[in-house]
Amino acid sequence: MINWLLPSAPSDKLVPKEQMHGAFIKYRTRILVSTILAYASYYIVKSNFTLSSPYLTKDIGLTTADVGLVLSALAISYGIGKFFMGLLADRLNPRYFVGVGLILSAIFNTFFGYTRSLWVMILLMIGIGVTQGIGSPCCQKSLATWFDEHQLGTATSTWNISHNIGSGTASLIVAGTVGAFGAANIHSIFLIPSLISVVMALIVMVLGVDTPESVGLPKVNKSKQKNIKHKTSWGAFHDNIMKNPIVWALCIMNAFSYILRYGIENWIPIYLSTSKGFSSVATNSAFTIF
Repeated sequence: MINWLLPSAPSDKLVPKEQMHGAFIKYRTRILVSTILAYASYYIVKSNFTLSSPYLTKDIGLTTADVGLVLSALAISYGIGKFFMGLLADRLNPRYFVGVGLILSAIFNTFFGYTRSLWVMILLMIGIGVTQGIGSPCCQKSLATWFDEHQLGTATSTWNISHNIGSGTASLIVAGTVGAFGAANIHSIFLIPSLISVVMALIVMVLGVDTPESVGLPKVNKSKQKNIKHKTSWGAFHDNIMKNPIVWALCIMNAFSYILRYGIENWIPIYLSTSKGFSSVATNSAFTIF
């Protein structure tokens, strides 16, 4: 039933040597475009609640404490989801898994617009957080599969603009939806971004590629490293990650950068609209510029 989610088998038809360079350029371009579109669309959903929070506080009576509780549910479930979905992403076809995660995230987001219960919002946000955790591991796996160590930094930094594109686009979508349907139609503010994300998920699944071997190309060369085989996934995780001080240093630095980043991203819409008296258009414009 879920065979289509499993990794693609190596192709029996190999690309001729003289065509390999052009084929790698073509498929690497597709990988970059598909991962950028995918992760940007994930952020369209992820930013939806943040951008809608001023309307939720005004029209359905959520307090800033309620907003903080919902955002905390997202942050915690997103962190847990990233870890476990990353384990799954290593064993599945990222081309389809990333699309499935985006569609599920969009479904949870759609239901969000039809509830007025804080606790239902929290449960839906947990669903969004867990499914959002599929996006990053799938995209990073695809990049690491297709780009060697001399290209991976450039490819990753290019892909990494996707969440800025997604957040900026989300604010334009919300502003356009409010302008067309009015701020009181909360369900539309969640429905329209979700529909856009579902369409993007389908495009990404068509555009994406699994591995070089699945399309008749050789595996991308990596630098020769000592290859220690582990009997279990836990053994590999424990030895290569838990005992790696560089990983811990990066985790700590990233955690503190996210404190600043989410402090701005999550609270700027409410702050500008309530404390500074910004209109909805001005608030969304400021978020887009940021």
